[in-house]
Amino acid sequence: MIIMNETDQRHYVLGAAITATCALGLAGNAVSLGVLLHPHMRGSSVNCGLQGLAVFDSLVLASAALMLGLPALALRLPWLLPYRRRWHARLVPVVYPLGLIAQTGSVWTTVGVTLERYIAVCHPLRARSLCTQRRARLALLAVAVFSIIYNAPRFLEVGTRCLVYCTELPTQDNDGNQTILVAMPTQFRTDPHYIQVYYIWLYLLVMYFVPFALLFVLNALIWRTVQAATRSRNRLTCSQRHEIGLALMLFCVVVIFFVCNLLGMVVNILEHFQVYWLELVDISNLLVAVNSSVNFIIYYLFGKRFRRILAGIVLKCCPCFTKSKRKLHSLRLRQTSVMHSLNGNTSRI
Repeated sequence: MIIMNETDQRHYVLGAAITATCALGLAGNAVSLGVLLHPHMRGSSVNCGLQGLAVFDSLVLASAALMLGLPALALRLPWLLPYRRRWHARLVPVVYPLGLIAQTGSVWTTVGVTLERYIAVCHPLRARSLCTQRRARLALLAVAVFSIIYNAPRFLEVGTRCLVYCTELPTQDNDGNQTILVAMPTQFRTDPHYIQVYYIWLYLLVMYFVPFALLFVLNALIWRTVQAATRSRNRLTCSQRHEIGLALMLFCVVVIFFVCNLLGMVVNILEHFQVYWLELVDISNLLVAVNSSVNFIIYYLFGKRFRRILAGIVLKCCPCFTKSKRKLHSLRLRQTSVMHSLNGNTSRI
């Protein structure tokens, strides 16, 4: 039997919450990616951005599960102890920087998708030439390259060390000692100049201050345009209404992004003043996982086209539905696609 103190109990609860959130989020992102890659959804810049966002979010969730969730669950699940004692320390020096690369990519992809919506809603005449799938792919590539370069020093922050501890009285076959691999900060990570310049201030600028300011300004401009368009709703074309509806959906994505990442910014500011509140760090990590998990729900609630294609995938995969129902749904989907093309839509969701 494993006896846990209060700290172990807190870690176990956090591990269970993060692991469950990551599992559900990975499933939701996989479904979202499958729908966004559907032939009827291809060809638009916003969907290309959402595909990249789903990939980055999935990598964030996988990293969180491997670094935080599974090791904490091992406190109550003995079959996970080998992972905690042997594999966790080996994976952290690689998974930790990869997770931060994915988080950086997720943040700046959100900024990129918001910029695309700003152009589509506030400058619709320029959207057809600026908001193309090719430009969206180049923007995703630029975000990925920037995320890798910016987080390259993270690969030097964590190392592994073998610790020996006493577990029982020594016997003829056992000296009573057992070894365990642990992840430890390197000397590079503990340098005070590195901590102040890169680890705290540059991280605050790149991950919080700059993207938060851009998202706030862009969404304020989008909201002002949407409010003006709502007052003259009768004069809007079907294409304009669709663009506004998509902008409102992404507005919800940004609101959740703010809510889930605000605490992380507070934690990093407190760290600058050498205030370490472990409970806030735990909640902040959980909120980051939540932020990477909820986009599927938003797409499903706000995206009519998303729901239709998802229903079509379910009909195709489920043998209990008749062939005629599948053909009817496919016909409706093609008719909707033709209508969107006639209206000159650049966005599909």
